[in-house]
Amino acid sequence: MTAGGTYGSGGAPAGWYPDPQNPASQRYWDGARWTEHTAPGSAAAAAPAGGKRTGLIIGLLVGIPVLLVVIGILAAIAIPVFVSQREKAQDTAAKADVALLGKEVATWYVDNEGGPPAVTVSGGEYSVDHVAVGPVSPNVQLGGITATGATDWCVWVTNPSGAQRDFEYSAQWGLSQGSC
Repeated sequence: MTAGGTYGSGGAPAGWYPDPQNPASQRYWDGARWTEHTAPGSAAAAAPAGGKRTGLIIGLLVGIPVLLVVIGILAAIAIPVFVSQREKAQDTAAKADVALLGKEVATWYVDNEGGPPAVTVSGGEYSVDHVAVGPVSPNVQLGGITATGATDWCVWVTNPSGAQRDFEYSAQWGLSQGSC
């Protein structure tokens, strides 16, 4: 309030407020200055500047729950998508590993005769007949190999973190989901 008894420009809206000269009563503010009209005081009346604070408090009380609901909805959408993409990435790692092993086993049969080659894991690397052929992807585990000859063999891996988990590569069908 200025020395002349008025609020600055852009002040409170017109209405009844505590009288600045007698807080026990109310005085009417016309939007630009105090009038001569007074009334008995009321505990429910608010100071002119309090209107903006009340609006801010109401805005926060309504806005924060709405914001939390929006965040919850976004999380409900994003988390399953993230988990699904992570599972697909794990499946892709298993497919890449079994494709590498399948190519190496097929190559072994072209260059060698006899029973199946030994397919093993040692030191984080796959080996086909004791020759290192590539690294093991995270979470991927060698399932094994079954074989009776160059046209009847199958090698498979598993990834417990994937959606489909097991992938095989065989002489007959190439890369597919499942285990030998």
